[in-house]
Amino acid sequence: GNVTPNSITEHIDYIPEIDVVYNPDAIPYFGGRDRERLATVRERLRQIQIGATSQEWTPDWYVLVALSFTYVEKVVFKSSKSLGIPGVVKLLLLGPDGSALSPAQLTEVSEHFNSEAMNPGGAAHVIAENAGAIPINKVFSLYFASADSIPTSEALQTLVDTFFAELKDQQSFIVNSFKSLLLQFPDAVS
Repeated sequence: GNVTPNSITEHIDYIPEIDVVYNPDAIPYFGGRDRERLATVRERLRQIQIGATSQEWTPDWYVLVALSFTYVEKVVFKSSKSLGIPGVVKLLLLGPDGSALSPAQLTEVSEHFNSEAMNPGGAAHVIAENAGAIPINKVFSLYFASADSIPTSEALQTLVDTFFAELKDQQSFIVNSFKSLLLQFPDAVS
């Protein structure tokens, strides 16, 4: 990003072919782009890894494009089929730290997706809304070495309640961390 003159004083990570880094100019350069956010980087790298270019109008494409807005941190895609409204898709959006987006920001996202360039011929009308609580519907099957070592329903429910109670507003539900917690029961096999 643009920084004040002479504020770069140390080059921490080695980059091949770069010997020195400095910014002597009195006026910062403009026209660059903002630093890429983690979610966008992950999605871009995932696309490269699977050898796919982001195909337009797929759920992943809608999510990736929505994440390109600097004020969008999380996106949930709702298809026309799940909404029961033909020709309409919905993007549920959260800002940094789970904050709600302003009406102007929601309008900007909707107008971007509904523009002729992004939606030629009006393939799908996009509605952008702030996301509220997002329900998690997952089923976990936990196997034990013997029937005698299966914990009571109360013990399982206590573990679940404790796990979700300890999540902070800005944290995501991470399946692997929940699985590892379940596997800490004595004699849990898989």
